[in-house]
Amino acid sequence: MREAWPIILAILEFSIILLLLFETRQYRTGRSLITRRQYAIRMIGGVLMLALVAALFIGIYVLGLTSPPARPLAFMLFVGICLVLLFGLMFMAVADAKAVEKRQSEAERRLWRDFLVQVTRLEGRTSDQPDASAEDDGPQPARPGDDETGDSPGGEGSGKDQP
Repeated sequence: MREAWPIILAILEFSIILLLLFETRQYRTGRSLITRRQYAIRMIGGVLMLALVAALFIGIYVLGLTSPPARPLAFMLFVGICLVLLFGLMFMAVADAKAVEKRQSEAERRLWRDFLVQVTRLEGRTSDQPDASAEDDGPQPARPGDDETGDSPGGEGSGKDQP
């Protein structure tokens, strides 16, 4: 299994690079809904991920720092660097989540504001002013006293004037 970890780490590095390139392409072509700040946070997070995976690879496979060996100072430095990268990555993830939450709440606020503007606009109209955008939804509902055909109880020949 030890021989598989370099391949796994290389695939992880490649995947992170592809995701960063995809995010950059989406942002630059305008197909992404994220702000410039969110883009920067995601790029910094991606670079921290790349650095963390690279540090793990270098520390484990190049320097052989898998347990506190005869070089305790090098091991402590390796673990310290990995922890700093990890905490930086966690900070970027929280910052990105906060930015997404802020953007979502702003979108909801705009949606409710637009909804209230439409309701206010519709409430301001009287029944004499029909909505120009309203479509004909079919026959009007029957008046009280009409039978199921919509005719008055006397029928067509009852002599009553129908509106």
